[in-house]
Amino acid sequence: MTAITNSCGGGRAGRYAMVITSVLFIVLACGAGVSAQEPSTDRDAPTAFASNEVKGAGTDEKTEYFYSFKAGPGEVTLTFDVKADKGANLHGFDYEVFDAKSRRLAGGFLDPVRGESKRRVETVKLKGTLPQELVLKLVVTEYVDTYRIRLGGAVVIAPAETAPPQATEVLPPAQGGETPTAAETPATATEPATPTGETAPAAAASGDPASGEKTKEASLKEKAKQKAKDAAKKKVSQLLDKIPPF
Repeated sequence: MTAITNSCGGGRAGRYAMVITSVLFIVLACGAGVSAQEPSTDRDAPTAFASNEVKGAGTDEKTEYFYSFKAGPGEVTLTFDVKADKGANLHGFDYEVFDAKSRRLAGGFLDPVRGESKRRVETVKLKGTLPQELVLKLVVTEYVDTYRIRLGGAVVIAPAETAPPQATEVLPPAQGGETPTAAETPATATEPATPTGETAPAAAASGDPASGEKTKEASLKEKAKQKAKDAAKKKVSQLLDKIPPF
């Protein structure tokens, strides 16, 4: 009888350990997904592709997302991979591609259900002599578990911006005939005087475009992190409800 009791207790403990392991895995997976690009819901300010691939997840309600990328001239391919939620009985993923003049170039939908996944490859042919900016519109619902979009063909992905090298200021020759550099001169240069009646220009720190971009990026990352945390809490709650009583 003791052996049987210990065996049953071990079985419950084993199931409990498996549930806890699953919870930790979900939390870690959600944390890793925070680095994904946060999609824009503003048609006039779409999220630009930082690489040839973006990933996303389903939503609590029907939501429109907008991405942008440069492509052409030539043939462009968009590969869509969509996985449905396990409880999905309807499809919940639509897409459309528009040019810079909002003309529809392609569109369609994927209809996976009950946890299955589907793939579709869309081809767009672009004419002209220069690359043009395209906008990708997605309609994502709660029936979607995850989605992935990959670009191929005549696509132009802009490299990350880097600060230009600073030029070294060369000062006029001194009386000794040597030309000192800016590094050799004392750091006590006097600011040019402002003419009488004129107002000195205000500091432009608050209007620095780079500062604004960093603030916007930080805000998007914070939203993505909060969304991942909410999803993790929901999954954890569902798993904890399944833990058998001791």
